[in-house]
Amino acid sequence: MSHARLLADFKARIEKFVECYLANYKPFPDRDRPEPRIIHDPVWGSNEFFSWEVAILDSPLLQRLRLVKQVGFAHLVYPAARHSRFDHTLGVVSVVSRIVRGLNSKRRGSGEAVDKKTEYALRMAAVLHDVGHCLLSHVAERIYSRRPEYRAAALELSNRYHVSPKPHEVMSYYIIKSRRFVEFFKEIKRDPLIADETFRKYVHLDFIAKAIIGYWDRSRPLERFHVEIINGPLDADKLDYLARDAQFAGLSVVYDFNRYMVTVRSTEESFVGLDGEDQETQSLRLPMKGATSLEQILISKMMLYSYLYHQQKALSAEAMLLEFFEPFSRGETLRFGSAPVEHPVDLLYLTDESLEGLLHPSAAALEEASDLPRRLALRRLVKRALVISRLFVVGLEYASGTPQRDNAVRGFTEMDRCMSSPDGRREFRGKLVDLVRTQIDDADKRNAFHEESVLISWPKPPDVSEAEHMIVPFEHDGGEPTALTKLFPLREWAYSYAATQWKGYVFCQPGYRAHVQEAAIQLIKDTFGIEMSDEAKALSGVPSVDEKLSPQPHELDEIPPLLRLLEESD
Repeated sequence: MSHARLLADFKARIEKFVECYLANYKPFPDRDRPEPRIIHDPVWGSNEFFSWEVAILDSPLLQRLRLVKQVGFAHLVYPAARHSRFDHTLGVVSVVSRIVRGLNSKRRGSGEAVDKKTEYALRMAAVLHDVGHCLLSHVAERIYSRRPEYRAAALELSNRYHVSPKPHEVMSYYIIKSRRFVEFFKEIKRDPLIADETFRKYVHLDFIAKAIIGYWDRSRPLERFHVEIINGPLDADKLDYLARDAQFAGLSVVYDFNRYMVTVRSTEESFVGLDGEDQETQSLRLPMKGATSLEQILISKMMLYSYLYHQQKALSAEAMLLEFFEPFSRGETLRFGSAPVEHPVDLLYLTDESLEGLLHPSAAALEEASDLPRRLALRRLVKRALVISRLFVVGLEYASGTPQRDNAVRGFTEMDRCMSSPDGRREFRGKLVDLVRTQIDDADKRNAFHEESVLISWPKPPDVSEAEHMIVPFEHDGGEPTALTKLFPLREWAYSYAATQWKGYVFCQPGYRAHVQEAAIQLIKDTFGIEMSDEAKALSGVPSVDEKLSPQPHELDEIPPLLRLLEESD
């Protein structure tokens, strides 16, 4: 199918999705005049929300975000980390207004940095910035981002606006620009009991949609720092999720938000304009005296990757879901419970409830679901067979320039390149499965071992590229601004994380861990020329005698799911 047809079909499906969720919803005022509503948040306290924001937040289109977890499978390890995309959305709106107040407080009579109409628009962008999220948040993005239908939509935005939005931002953009949502937005604007005059006259969906994907109009240089409040190196989204994710997981990962608010400002910065000439613009920046809070933000992000986002049980569950959806990622139609999934937009109809519904003992979906979703719903996770890290590569402990170290570096780099690709992981896994089968003497056990028995997780390390381009201004005029990389060794931090904290995993079904570990170590040596140390084996926790084989699908029906959860609560 041509690019144009793929894009047209994508937009039509988005239209149908939005119509489905807004068909029976009619915004109505709950007061006789536009008046803010107070919503209490455990992270940011009590916050005001305007009546037009509440009208959109109350719609089924936004309410569905209550059923999408913010941090995927992290609740399997941190039970309280079940906060939703809806909770996060409310937090981002609150942080936007705090940033605006902080910026305006520094003007001291010289005019507002962000006026009322712009604040309204930025708050609405915060309300809608995650509307494109679906099943388990960022896990779903890895499922549909390889599909040509999604790539056509993303390429359209990239070519038109020269931006590289995240997959859910692409979805959010097309939802907001859909005909049905535009009509819905106009309905809210027309109601004098919902919308005030400033909102009706000055808040436009076109700006909101573009801000969400990080685009600012080069003919309006002052628009840059407005957009950066929503999508930029120091945006409200990051400030909320860093604080929220840590708090709900019970982790002591904090940054000084008050320090950030006191020091954040808009500063002049040059860029190449449409005519090729240098133009002045305004960027959202922290000055030199606020660099400490910026350092805390960056370090907090890396710590959360280590403790939360890359926790091995969460990665195990994620690998299982990705494996189930792998045929879909390659272009096939899939059935998830009773719902057919044939297009990326179909995933928007799926929430975490779609998976957790499989837990109910009477759920008909249990009989229709394949083995992987059932095991996932019942927390029958695949187990570690081998933990892979740069720390566990024999030869990397030698001095730089020695043949042993050079070979180890070269081999690990090649393995990283291979495993970072879905095709590379699939090819390696196929060889691994074949090798394991030759080593299993028991015929029944050998016949029960197949490709789904082995899963490989190779998570991406934290990305610091966005922050690398930041400029840190001095407090007073006369000092030359400096690049952030001159203050903080960002690349070195990222390399240090990759070298000491990052881990990849070979997972497998219980009953095969010893066989898989031995075969994986041998295959890594034969393929990439590197040896894994004893630490890699020890950290995997593989027993000397393999566990009992994981129960087969028919056996899962014999024990009530809730009782099984108690058995698996280790």
